[in-house]
Amino acid sequence: MNTSADVERPPAEAAAAAAATAVDESFVSLLDAPVLDVDVDADADVHTKLGIRGVGIRDNSRLTTRVRRRQELAYLRGQVQELEATVALLKGRASDPNGCEGGGGGGSAASVWQGIASRQQHAKRKAQIENAQLRELFEAQLRLLQSLERLLQKRPTILTSLVSTDESRASKRARLERVTHVSSATSMFDILRLGLVTHLADIDSVFTGIPTPPVDTTDCQAKSDSDDNVFIELRQVKHFPFNLDATTRAVWQCLCAPHHDLDGSTYQAIPTDDDTCNMQLEMTLPLRRAHVSVQLDCVAQRRVETERTVIVCDSFGCVTSPLLLGQTIDLRETAYIVVEKTEREDHAVLRSCIRTWPDVHDNSNKTDGQQTPPMIGLLVDVIVGSFDKHVQMLYQIIETMLLDSTRQ
Repeated sequence: MNTSADVERPPAEAAAAAAATAVDESFVSLLDAPVLDVDVDADADVHTKLGIRGVGIRDNSRLTTRVRRRQELAYLRGQVQELEATVALLKGRASDPNGCEGGGGGGSAASVWQGIASRQQHAKRKAQIENAQLRELFEAQLRLLQSLERLLQKRPTILTSLVSTDESRASKRARLERVTHVSSATSMFDILRLGLVTHLADIDSVFTGIPTPPVDTTDCQAKSDSDDNVFIELRQVKHFPFNLDATTRAVWQCLCAPHHDLDGSTYQAIPTDDDTCNMQLEMTLPLRRAHVSVQLDCVAQRRVETERTVIVCDSFGCVTSPLLLGQTIDLRETAYIVVEKTEREDHAVLRSCIRTWPDVHDNSNKTDGQQTPPMIGLLVDVIVGSFDKHVQMLYQIIETMLLDSTRQ
């Protein structure tokens, strides 16, 4: 209902107020967006109705493969529908022509209101940019969930390979050491380094048959390897308006920097030679009224070629959170990066492919009434969210380095 004060406002003031309202609604809708939200404290009956995985814990009975498959599919379909609605909402908001235009009035009063309208317009533009970024993240989650659903329909038992109730992080490390034939005294960095030569040889096959689009893109898919282990593949293309030498130099300098500390993430690196470095990443992500901690040990190696530079990285780490109720997600990652020329000599393009194998194991003795969270949704949030946050942070650093180099 309009008040008398609203009726008497000059046109510029009314425009500024309308823009402010639009910005407020935009941010509120962003906060209310259904990013795979789950109430950990919700009643068990609600979880049962939703078909969420891991709910029949009270009777300590193990779910059959068929029942688990139905629950996984029901959960995935629900999340796909929510994300489709959210993406449609964000697309509609991006095409909203309503803006904030100054006007009317005279003298200093009009000037004051024009300043307010200009600031509100800037805030609205910022909200539109954040909407676009959020939409891209949701679309990536949506593609990942859809591919998981297809994978589960095609191979009903494959997702059970994600969960291990008897293998701790220590035993996983021992298994990794047995595979690489090294002793327990060898550091994790030494273990990871052993696989880099193989990854360098695989890099062409990883990108074979995949075109390089002229714009920046992100894609996510769930796949299975030859051992029926589920892994999540994230591909990204990033264009830089700088030549190949400058871009590859900035990328490697960013990876080998002694320290990065941005927005709750800590990144440290120690070069072991000109083409190899050890890295550690600690990241905290806000998620579902709680937080998720991600820790990774990484080793990267580069190979400089005539027309391109290739970089491979192997990582091993874990995800912990109160949301997991004592469970831990171990992550094994392999990243393939190619930096090469584009059709323009003064431009370069970075193509990356990151493959993540998650392993879930239970370290807790749950009491009656405690519910295991929907693991698929949590994995999607963590892997896509951590990827987006970490990679976007590094891209920002690379761009800053490139801009600084042009000013020197």
